Amino acid sequence: MSNGVYRLTVPVTGEQVASLRTGDVVYLDGTVHTMRDRAHEQLFASADAGEAIPMKLEGSAVWHCGPVSRRSADGGWEIASIGPTTSYRLTLETPRLLGEFGVRLLIGKGGMGREAVHAMKQYGAVFLSATGGCGSVYAQSVKAVKAVHWPQLGLPEAVWELEVQSLGALIVTIDSTGATLYDAVMKEVGNRLDGCYEMLGIKDTQYRYIHWPPALAGTREVPGSLARMGGGE
Repeated sequence: MSNGVYRLTVPVTGEQVASLRTGDVVYLDGTVHTMRDRAHEQLFASADAGEAIPMKLEGSAVWHCGPVSRRSADGGWEIASIGPTTSYRLTLETPRLLGEFGVRLLIGKGGMGREAVHAMKQYGAVFLSATGGCGSVYAQSVKAVKAVHWPQLGLPEAVWELEVQSLGALIVTIDSTGATLYDAVMKEVGNRLDGCYEMLGIKDTQYRYIHWPPALAGTREVPGSLARMGGGE
């Protein structure tokens, strides 16, 4: 796992994406597109029907989110908050999104399933984790709303084409080699878990508890100070 800091302008190239590794920090300039569930459905349906796609996705960044928006005094749009939604549920849509439309960067939270990880490795893309609860902070990086595509889906589900500057910090959590920060963290947890049990004096590790303190209070040998904190299985 590396810890480089990169500032990229979207659209990005395959070479730029290939240089990123899990743990790297990324800031984005340029254009990003928001897409939730219904936007993916509309994109695929339009492509299958031979209809023109109203946005350029080759080398693009797709953000799994539904921005909170408001009308500005001049009749345009302002973005008040733009926090990530859970990306895992878009796992099955990802191979087509990357392979057919050339998307290079995905932004969201919570990671993605194996089908998406394999697609990122196959097509040369990465997953960037945004921090949940920081939507208003990210909104400060939105300099303009360039277009709102498919508003008939509802404003949260529409595709918002946004001009951003210094959007971040975003963490590379799945890179184009198929490595994931989630796997690395869980491996590290596994390596350290026995030592944690030993340090706490816990001998009954049948359930391989990780969460604390409620889970620990359900084991048979817990120091009294921990048990008094409450919880249980």
